[in-house]
Amino acid sequence: MVTSALEPHQEEWDHLVDRQPLPTHYLRSWWLLSGVRGEPLFVLVKEKDDLRGGLALERDQWHGVSRMRTMATDLWPTHYDLIAEPGYEEAVCHALEAWFRSLRSCVLDLRGVGEGSRLRKVIPGALRMKPAPAAYCASLSGGLEGYLPTVSSNLRREIRRSIRRIVETGHQMRVVPPDAANRSLEALRSLQWEQFGSHSVLLPVFDRFAQAVRTAISRHDAMLLELCDPKGDVLGVDVWLMAGRRAEGFAHGLAKSAPPGSGNALIAFGIENAPPHIVELDMGAYHGEWKKRWASVERRSFDIRSTMGLRARGVQALVNGVVAVRRRRRQKR
Repeated sequence: MVTSALEPHQEEWDHLVDRQPLPTHYLRSWWLLSGVRGEPLFVLVKEKDDLRGGLALERDQWHGVSRMRTMATDLWPTHYDLIAEPGYEEAVCHALEAWFRSLRSCVLDLRGVGEGSRLRKVIPGALRMKPAPAAYCASLSGGLEGYLPTVSSNLRREIRRSIRRIVETGHQMRVVPPDAANRSLEALRSLQWEQFGSHSVLLPVFDRFAQAVRTAISRHDAMLLELCDPKGDVLGVDVWLMAGRRAEGFAHGLAKSAPPGSGNALIAFGIENAPPHIVELDMGAYHGEWKKRWASVERRSFDIRSTMGLRARGVQALVNGVVAVRRRRRQKR
């Protein structure tokens, strides 16, 4: 079944996301539907009325041919994969492979495909795979005191010193209640501008991001953390997004007036206050040097590109040729 609307299977879809080998908010319905820019395309595998699995794509036109992309592709997907009910993986993969083979002419442009993704098995033909930035993940167990022994003594000292500084200066950290989420998100928008200015990659997509977070909060799939000064003004915001047993620290913003080490303190506060079912913190991709200090697990992703049909292959070859000519001209300058 191919459809542009996930209803009436939205709840089933999200339940399946929780049960995947690597649950991720990037596959949550509220993230996909808030982030999609092209035509949404859900390939659903059903048994009678029951959803057994599927794949979320968005479709647009690229140089006159149909292109299938990772849904919400411009919101930095990682761990992207199909979803399948445990025990039905083979049937779901078989159905999706048959659907891919039925496509007459299209370009596949899938970003952030997880290293262990089953998609690589169901897409026919040759795949061009390009490594994407790895995500850094930390195991959580026993709150902050259970986590601290897993990192270096230097980082432990930095974390404890940062927390002590916040307490001694009268600042406070808190988990934002749902009714204060809008205020916190608007504070994050301002802090992103203060911290990164026009270099912020979040601000151009902030409205879609905020829409997704509001829905996630209503479904208990998000945790917002705030750092406030003694007057109650917000100096820092962290946004954690959750799926299954995993959370990702997806976005943050800090005021220039925040105490030194406030970023470390907010992460530590999040670890201490994470729901008990969260056993892994995904710190995301990019800026990996500081994340390596916090996270011992590196999860790799790939960008995958493929073409199906003679027309799509011809267009891809023509575009590749034009790009190669332009590259040579730049090298000669």
